[in-house]
Amino acid sequence: MKVLIAIDGSEFSNAVIEEVARRNWHDGTEFLVLNVVAIPTEQHWQDWGLGVDPDLIHVLRKEAMSLVENTVSVLRPQLGLGCSIRSATAEGHASECIVDTAKIWHADLIMLGSNGAGWLPQFIIGSVAQRVLLQAPCTVEITRAKKEHKHEDDASKKRPAAA
Repeated sequence: MKVLIAIDGSEFSNAVIEEVARRNWHDGTEFLVLNVVAIPTEQHWQDWGLGVDPDLIHVLRKEAMSLVENTVSVLRPQLGLGCSIRSATAEGHASECIVDTAKIWHADLIMLGSNGAGWLPQFIIGSVAQRVLLQAPCTVEITRAKKEHKHEDDASKKRPAAA
């Protein structure tokens, strides 16, 4: 089995990493940890007479490599000895790069996080997870970060005061 783990450094991708680490995987399972760097090209900025700062591009690429390598180092001891894991980065639009990588690598499963922003943000700007789900050549598992709940005694606040 080949599992593509798409991460972006957010709490939502941290939930995916935790999910991967929690499971028992069969020997022979291969993992690829992918981070997509959205680097604007000259054509995005040329209408305004602006260019893309090469130092910024270098920093973004370096951060992406660091993110995937750190994730691999966290996951490697969590996975079975018979599993392999490696890292990769891509540049472009997140959903397109994830789907393209899954096709080229022949992934059986894509795991990624979703922030669950709701219907309005998805309607206006779309959702990477939604686009991957609709375009992927394989099974897609979308993990959401657990919401923290207050552990206060809410029942005591709702009870009417004694007369």
